[in-house]
Amino acid sequence: YGLKISCTTVQSILRTGSTMLKPFYNTIHSKIITASVIGIDETTFPIDGKTGWMWVARSKIESYYTLEYSRGGKILKKYFKKFSGILVSVGYIPYRTVFCDNVKQRCTAHLQRDAKHLARKSNDKQTKTIYGKLSKLLHHARIWSVQKHSEKQRKIHVKYLLKQTDSIILQYLTGDKEMIQFGKKLKTARNSLFTFVKY
Repeated sequence: YGLKISCTTVQSILRTGSTMLKPFYNTIHSKIITASVIGIDETTFPIDGKTGWMWVARSKIESYYTLEYSRGGKILKKYFKKFSGILVSVGYIPYRTVFCDNVKQRCTAHLQRDAKHLARKSNDKQTKTIYGKLSKLLHHARIWSVQKHSEKQRKIHVKYLLKQTDSIILQYLTGDKEMIQFGKKLKTARNSLFTFVKY
């Protein structure tokens, strides 16, 4: 816009804005840790030329971001330890250890992406067929979960979905090294795969 403004002035404006918004941001944080369901994820993000991590926690209507140099469980403890609701996350170990008492929902998108990558990479038709079965099962679960069902019907349907999942896991475990590795990952995720259907 033809303005002459120094980097120091920009930094000063950002610092002032940050200070003014801090109470509002603290309110967002309070709403996040008292929500009934949140999703947490992290991704690499450069901070001052070093590898850092952008952490995000989101409820149905709020999002809370923080930049940290660590990807460890200490960040989860620092910001989200008081959260006691349902946690949606990837299978990264700190999520399981820090939130060991929480009901969990494993991120199906990450699992489906990994299965798709494995199917594309492999020349084995079986791998592609199993991926198709997993994809179809997850799609069915998503459609079914948004329909009206009683609590009892939901519990029964979760048992059906888990039975189908067990069959898919067994097929992965009879494959090559990479298939077995993914089968083990799916087995670890099994008990938190259909929380969204149950609730």
